Formats: sequence, structure tokens, C-alpha cells
Amino acid sequence: MPPTLLSLPSKLLQAIADQVSFEHDLNALTQSHPRLDEILTPYIRARKDRQERSKLLIFAIKSSKPPQLSQLLLRDGADPTVRVEMEQGKTALHFAAETGQTVVARVLLAHQRSLLDIRDGIGQTPLMCAAKGGHEAVVRTLRSTKYGPADVALRDCKKRSALWYAAHGGNVTIVQMLLDTGKIDPKCADFDGLTPFACAAREGHSLYGHAEVVQLLLATGKVQLNARDRSGMTPLMWAAKCRRIPVVKLLLSTGQVQVDFDLRELRKGASLFGLREESDLPLLELLNAYKRDNS
Repeated sequence: MPPTLLSLPSKLLQAIADQVSFEHDLNALTQSHPRLDEILTPYIRARKDRQERSKLLIFAIKSSKPPQLSQLLLRDGADPTVRVEMEQGKTALHFAAETGQTVVARVLLAHQRSLLDIRDGIGQTPLMCAAKGGHEAVVRTLRSTKYGPADVALRDCKKRSALWYAAHGGNVTIVQMLLDTGKIDPKCADFDGLTPFACAAREGHSLYGHAEVVQLLLATGKVQLNARDRSGMTPLMWAAKCRRIPVVKLLLSTGQVQVDFDLRELRKGASLFGLREESDLPLLELLNAYKRDNS
């Protein structure tokens, strides 16, 4: 005789209840038989309590409440793997990492070490969030052997690594920490073909850029100076486009970059680079001098 719903073991009944999405359906299930009510009602109530505590845990971290509150909620059954779907599926550790809450990150990892490389809805890990936010202490925590270390080679859905985000933000210390692992390839490009090196050459202060990060990546001897991204741009072209003169000087000082784009385009008001002629004379002189010396 095939098993009936009432003859199933308690654990299997609870697993079935976990697949029921709507509360009125759960109520109908529990009220259909005294045995189901006896087994499922306490289970559903406990599950609901856990869900509420899990929501409170996320709220506490997003509101930068004291770490003791997170510790208390975890002890009372909050689930740190719960995701906030409206915020790209982030977990408690993602929020702690992106806001620089080092102690909270340690509390979460001490409770559940498997959170370390958990991905959100766009493939980002807590390490990527910390690198993007420039939170050095959180990066150190995630990279410590006590909790991991976190995998630095992972990339998100745009193929961006923690190093890519650190280079984008110009954080020299985090870039150095990640390079020191020896487990990350600075040539790894994102979906658009933009490497951490090209990203550092493009981004940063309107006058200075991320020259220190560019220098640091250059020193690895592993970057491709003339690699083009999917839009056909090289690191030098990006630095010139964005008028990062210190970065341009740094790249030209290698003697290995190609200035094979039409410099006349730089002089046009509606040029490829969108530069203004008067303020760009020093840049044009640099590029022209390099081109003459290396022709």
C-alpha cells in the first residue's frame, strides 16, 4: 500500500511545509488533520520566529547597531544566510563588509564560517564588497586564516574580482594585500575587457588619477601595457581621455606604450576623447614628444 501524507515521517512533513509559499495554504494543511497540526504548527511557528530574527539581524547591521545585538540575534536563531532579494540578494556578511563593520563580520564568521565566500545575486562575495568600499580591516579579516582565507580569485557576473574593485577605488593598501597573496592574476579583464590596470589608469581624481595603484600594478611585471578592451581603448588612451596627466607620464616613462591613436582627435572639441584644446596642451605636448622620440 503506497504511503499517505499522514503516514510520512515528521521530518519529511516539515520539508513539505517548507515548500509551501502562502500562509493560507499552510493553515489549510495544518488544519486538515490533528496529526499534521501537532507536527507542523510548532515547526512553522519556530520557522517564522527565525525569519523575524533574521530580518532583525539584517536591520541591525544596515543600521550599524552594536555588534552585541548581532551576536544576540544569532544566538537566538537568526539565520545569517538569509538574503535580501530587493538588494541584489545580499546577506548579513555582505552588508557588514560593504559598510566596514569589522567586528560584526568577525561575529558572523565565528558563528558560520561557510559565509566567507557566499555570493549575492550578482555574484559578488563579501571580499569584493569590502574591496569596493575600501575597508582595509574587513579585507584583513576575510583574508585571515582564522576565518578563511577568502578566495581572492573569484569573480562576479561581470567577471570583476576583488582586485578590480580595489583598483577602481584606488586603494593602494588593499591592492597590495591582494597582490601579496600571489593567487590573483592582474591581467584578468572584466566582461568589457577592462583589466584592473586599465581601470586604475581611467579612474580617480580628475587631476591625479590612481597613479599609485598604476605604479603598484606596473611593478608586478604582469600587466599588459597595450591591451585593448572591447571598446578598443588601451590604458594610455583611457588616462589621456580622462586627463590623468600623472598616469600618462607614468605610462610613457615605461617606453613601451603605443601612441598609435590620432593625436589630432584630441584637439577636436567633439573628439573621441571630448577634450578641451586650451587645457590639454600639456597633455598633447607629452604625447607628441613621446611619439617623436619613439618614431
